[in-house]
Amino acid sequence: ECILLVFLLRLLHTFTHAWPSVDKWLAISVLCGFPAVLTNFLLGALSLLLLVCLWKYYLALRDGKDNLSGLWLAVGFFKPQLILLPGILLVAARQWKAMITFLIAITILFITSSIGMGWQIWIEFLKMLRKMNDLYNSMGMEPASMYNLKGFFTRLLGDNQADLINMLSYAGLISAGIFMIYIWHGKWSTQAPVFDLRMALSLMMGLVFNLYLFPQDSLLLVLPGLLFYNYLRNRDLPRKHYVVFILLFPALFLISQFSLIPETVIKIPFLGMVVLTVWMGFALYKENKYVDKFTESNIF
Repeated sequence: ECILLVFLLRLLHTFTHAWPSVDKWLAISVLCGFPAVLTNFLLGALSLLLLVCLWKYYLALRDGKDNLSGLWLAVGFFKPQLILLPGILLVAARQWKAMITFLIAITILFITSSIGMGWQIWIEFLKMLRKMNDLYNSMGMEPASMYNLKGFFTRLLGDNQADLINMLSYAGLISAGIFMIYIWHGKWSTQAPVFDLRMALSLMMGLVFNLYLFPQDSLLLVLPGLLFYNYLRNRDLPRKHYVVFILLFPALFLISQFSLIPETVIKIPFLGMVVLTVWMGFALYKENKYVDKFTESNIF
């Protein structure tokens, strides 16, 4: 965990090399101030590693290194539920080289794991996933503690509505996948500022609509938050309100985890995540409207 945190800080330093010093220190504060960092250290969780994988995946896509992006996505496959929508991105964006590399790497991992532990482990793994999805407040599975749509529905409807909650959660995930295909269709450039916006929105939807997002996995919010700020900065858009909002996020999670006052139907961090997702979606809508208007003016 210590090595991964140092590596993340180095990635952050490289990513923000053109930012003013104050902006750099604020970005470091957001990363180190997230309660999920401490939670990962206490639990020995793998969210720090997954954040590294997603960050390198983004950098490889941005730099046109398709094979490397597919490889990094495959490394992050130890938590398949959290890379599902970023994986759909490759198909929607027609990044076939990256997709082929990802499939080859996954096949190699599948074969080597099967040789070492037997082919039956995959059947048992699927059975376990199905069983875990139906568990509510049992064997450590507490959907009400999750910072995602499933957690919201659990707190709203109650544990006794498991079938309805699962159905609504799957519907939300499928809808997010369809929307991902929509925002990545057509022509786009990795060098345009809007690329960071699309990536930020895709990663945010991958967290909000994910079937599993426990407190330690909220650390993954760091990447879309930074990408959205980088987009605002590169487009020279107002960002003072966003900076204030994003700097409050560590406090929101801290209050949610350690406050003695019980939360109501919606968790405060999840509300913040929804606001951030809508904010990004509205920014993409305005970006598309600007492109359409610019194209129309050139035609006439």
